[in-house]
Amino acid sequence: MRDTATQDAEIFAMHRSHLFAIAYRMLGSVMDAEDIVQESYLQWQRRGDRAIASPRALLASDCQIDAQRKVSMLQRLTTGELVIAD
Repeated sequence: MRDTATQDAEIFAMHRSHLFAIAYRMLGSVMDAEDIVQESYLQWQRRGDRAIASPRALLASDCQIDAQRKVSMLQRLTTGELVIAD
């Protein structure tokens, strides 16, 4: 029997292209989309032993939330609303 980490990685791999498509559509950048997909993977790994009825729905939701946060940050950076402290 495979361990949980292997099963989790396989489940994530099944949905990776869908997550990338979501992030790319929202961000318009391959590099930013890959960052979001990676963050989604890390969140997926940190979820613990919680049983997930629909991994695709959870992963897509997390991906969209992370992408929206990045969009908001980028908008604030371009409009000057976000000030980064030295």
